[in-house]
Amino acid sequence: MSAEVTSMEECLRREFIEPYILEKMNPSMGFLGMFKPINLYGSTTFEQYVDEVSAEDDIKSGVLSKPEVISEESRLHEIKVSPISSIHGDTKRYGFSFRISDLKSTRENKLIEPLIRYMDAAAYSMSRMINYDFLNTMVNYAKANTITLNDGSWKTSNMISEDIVDMQEAFDIEGYNYELTDMFVGKPSWYGAKKYWKALNESFTPEDCEGSAMHKVTEYTKGLVGLDLKIKPLSFYYNINEKYSSVKGSIVNVDVFQEQASPKDHIVEMWMEYGIGVKHPKAMLWQEDV
Repeated sequence: MSAEVTSMEECLRREFIEPYILEKMNPSMGFLGMFKPINLYGSTTFEQYVDEVSAEDDIKSGVLSKPEVISEESRLHEIKVSPISSIHGDTKRYGFSFRISDLKSTRENKLIEPLIRYMDAAAYSMSRMINYDFLNTMVNYAKANTITLNDGSWKTSNMISEDIVDMQEAFDIEGYNYELTDMFVGKPSWYGAKKYWKALNESFTPEDCEGSAMHKVTEYTKGLVGLDLKIKPLSFYYNINEKYSSVKGSIVNVDVFQEQASPKDHIVEMWMEYGIGVKHPKAMLWQEDV
């Protein structure tokens, strides 16, 4: 995209920078692409409602009664269920700024390529930050049952298929309609699984590993995050200031200005404000020993 920019004046316009950053973030957005962003419209807080008790749990504990035969004189039983707990969340802000002080090079358009590289690095760093936050949230809040690996590790395991089926079974909790649709593993486990299926003289199809999709991630080297992506167990909340954003669906704010005092450097600032909310902790698995 940098080849399309012919002047520093064009390169320093927010109308160029914001869509460029978003374009660079999208290919590596990872988890954000799986959850629809929700605009908070200026609020810095959000509520996440976590239902940790199923209807089956309530039936076993006696909170929820089973239906009974009724007569014309009797009344229907009132349904009582365990309350949904509410957790308060706060958004956080972070970003980058660039200072362009070489006015002679600026006038001669010598800083276009370096500025593009700065923006590339910023976009990559912001997308990685979001992925880390998603992973940390999943690891900290995951409540799905874990298993004991059959061979202790996927690096040289001969029972990866059995491990996946065991995790699917553990994910299938009575009273919840959860399914292990997607698994996210680091590179060692990813290639361990690939070698496992190759040793069986079978094709490695990561989109269908015993019925669950397997994804390779770079944010960690050991462990497995499992999700039911049919029900979207997480929500991504964000704030955007229309004064600093003009791209529909943007999650990035961009400001470009020139200092009033000498040497009147050009400043580019870009930042994000967001939070991640948990809705279904038992639809998330953290298997740390994979």
